[in-house]
Amino acid sequence: MKKFILFFAFISAVASAIASEIKDLVNDYSQVSEALIAANPAKANESSKLFLEHLKQFNMNSLNESQQKSFQKIKPSIEKYLNKISGTNNIEDQRKYFGALSPIVWNLVKNSGYQQALYYNYCPMKEFYWISLENNIRNPYYGSKMLKCGDLSEKIN
Repeated sequence: MKKFILFFAFISAVASAIASEIKDLVNDYSQVSEALIAANPAKANESSKLFLEHLKQFNMNSLNESQQKSFQKIKPSIEKYLNKISGTNNIEDQRKYFGALSPIVWNLVKNSGYQQALYYNYCPMKEFYWISLENNIRNPYYGSKMLKCGDLSEKIN
């Protein structure tokens, strides 16, 4: 019985570590999204650099072998688009790169077992998706021009 309790405590600690690591990445992603909503290329640049730093510091030890392989496979793509966002001050280019980044981050979060509510929205005008922490459409691809344009495509929890 003691072994079972210790094993359960270990599994709970690992799940908590994964959730914390993924939550940090989700928050970083959200900061980039908010900068794009505000049409603030300097803030999008800064936020994508912070996201990139946290991505590089991501502790894979809390992931199982399959999750580690998956993370290693998609990490270069996430880095690529974050570098592109941070490498330009053109808001439209940043939004285009964010559109390419979003499905990659969604798949990472979705396959990690993330337990908090997240919303995967779709912009039919740009044909891009984005992740939101709230069930409230705030389109990062058009900012104030079409802030409420979009549809909920999928939800976690």
